[in-house]
Amino acid sequence: MNQGLLQLAAEVKRAGHSCEILDFTDRAQAFSPDRLKRFDLVGISAMTAQLWHAVEIAEALSPHVKVAWGGVHCLLDPLSILNRFPDHYVVSGEGEIPFVNLLEHLEGRRTIEWLSRQKGVCFSLEGRPHPAEPYFITDLEALADVNYHDYPNIARYIALDFHCFQQVIPTLIAVTARGCNWNCSFCINTICKKYGALHRSKSIGKIRRETEAIIDEFGVKILLPRDEDFLSNRKLVAEWMEYTTEKGLLWAASGRYNYFRTAYTPHLLAKMKESGLIQLGLSIESGCERLRNEVLRKQVTDEDIHNTIRTIRATVGDTVIVNSGVMQDFPGETAKDKIRTIIWMDRLSRNLNAQFSGPQPYRNYPYTELSERDVTIPRGSLEFYLKNVAPDGAILTAGKRSWSSLFYEFPLSLYFNSRTRLFRARDVAARPIQYDVLPPKYPSGYGILGPLFWTIRLRLRFGFWGLFMEPPAIYVLFLLWKKARILYFDTRGKFQRLPGRIRRLVSARAGVRGKGGEK
Repeated sequence: MNQGLLQLAAEVKRAGHSCEILDFTDRAQAFSPDRLKRFDLVGISAMTAQLWHAVEIAEALSPHVKVAWGGVHCLLDPLSILNRFPDHYVVSGEGEIPFVNLLEHLEGRRTIEWLSRQKGVCFSLEGRPHPAEPYFITDLEALADVNYHDYPNIARYIALDFHCFQQVIPTLIAVTARGCNWNCSFCINTICKKYGALHRSKSIGKIRRETEAIIDEFGVKILLPRDEDFLSNRKLVAEWMEYTTEKGLLWAASGRYNYFRTAYTPHLLAKMKESGLIQLGLSIESGCERLRNEVLRKQVTDEDIHNTIRTIRATVGDTVIVNSGVMQDFPGETAKDKIRTIIWMDRLSRNLNAQFSGPQPYRNYPYTELSERDVTIPRGSLEFYLKNVAPDGAILTAGKRSWSSLFYEFPLSLYFNSRTRLFRARDVAARPIQYDVLPPKYPSGYGILGPLFWTIRLRLRFGFWGLFMEPPAIYVLFLLWKKARILYFDTRGKFQRLPGRIRRLVSARAGVRGKGGEK
C-alpha cells in the first residue's frame, strides 16, 4: 500500500477537491489511458526503479491532461523529469502541501509567480526549468487524518502473508512517523535531513483516530508501525503498548542495537513482550565495526550488539524475532569484511531467534554521501536512469556488484534464516487463536546447496577461511542454471513456432516412445 498516496488523498479532499487513487502495481488494475484522461490532473508517483512504466503512462497522457510527478525520484532528481517533460509539474519532497498549492494555481486562485516562491513545486517557466527546494512538513499533526478506504481494494492490503508466520493474518501497516534521528551515509534520510526533515512522530491520539475503525472492521491482529526509528520515541512506545494491549494486537518495531545500552532495559523489554511485541528490527549492516561506523556511520559498536544479545536472551529469549538488516558490496568493503559479516550472522542466529534481510546488495541512492564516493550520476538526464534501469525495475548499474554477491544474497541468507526457531505467539487478549512462527522454507531446487552449507558449518566451527571456494562455486552454478534456463525456453519457443501438424506429430511420437518405455 502506498501510504504517501493515502495521505495525499486525505489532504486533497480536505482542500475541497475530489480524487481517486489508482494503484497500477496491483495487477487487477489494468492501465487504461482513457480512464485517466477524464481527470483534470493526474499525479504519477514513482521510484527510480519504476521510471519505465511511469514514462509510459506520462507519454500516453500528454498532451491530453495535465500531469504532476511525485515520489522518491522527484526528490533525488526533479530536473530529469522536467527536461524530458517540460509541460509537466514535479512535486519534490513531502507532497501534501505543495500539491494542494499546485491545485490552487491550476484553479486560477494563485498566480504562477506565487507558486514559484513556494517550496516543493518544480515546473518550466518561459521554456526554462524552474526547480524548487524540496518541501518537508515540520508537524505531522497538521496533516489531515488518513481514511484507509480511500485506497482501492483495501482488503487486499489488510490480508497479508506476514513473513514470521507464513500464513495470512489481518495486518495493518500504519505510518507513525517520518524521517530518522541518525545520519547513516548510505541512507536516503540523509538527503531529507539536508532540508530539515528530522524524525517527526504522530501523537497516539492521531494514530488511534486513523487506525481504530479499520482495525475493528477487518479484525486486524497485527499492527505494524511504519517508522524508521520507532524505538527512539520512548513516550510514544509506552502509549503504543497501552493501545496494543487494549485492542489485543501483536506488533513489531524498528530500532537500533545501541538503544539497549540504557534506554531499553530488561524490565521494559518484558513489558513490550507482554503488550504483543513479536519482532524487533535491528540492523548491523556490516560485521566489520570499523566499516560500520567510519564508512556507513551507523554508530553501533560490537559491544552494543553483544549487550543487546544479553538483554534479549535474558528477558524474552526466542519469543521475539530479531530481524537484522545486512548489506554487501558497499564502497570500501573487502572479502575479509564479508567473512566478518558471516561470523556475526552466525553469532546472532545462534544466540537470538534471528532472521536476516540480506546480505542485500548496496543500493546506491543518488546524492547520498556514500553514493558520491562510488559513482557520479549526471543530474537532469532521464535517459541515464532509463538506460540503467531494466523495465522490470532491476537496477543495472546501482553500484559495483562483485561476482561473489550471489552467494551472500541467496544461499547464505537461506542458511542462517533456516535457523529460525519455532515459538507460539498468542495475542494479548488471550483469545483462542495462536500463531506458529516457523523458519523460512527452502525454495525448490535449493537442495543441491546442502554440501555448501556443511562447508560453511565447518568453517564457522574451526575458524578456517582459506581457499574460500563457496562464492565462486555458487557463481558457476548460477551461470549454468541461467544458460540451461535460456536453452529450455529457446527450445520451447522453437517448438511452439513449428506448424501445428508437425507439432502434433512430434508430440504423438513422444507419446508412443513413452508407452514403449513403460512396457
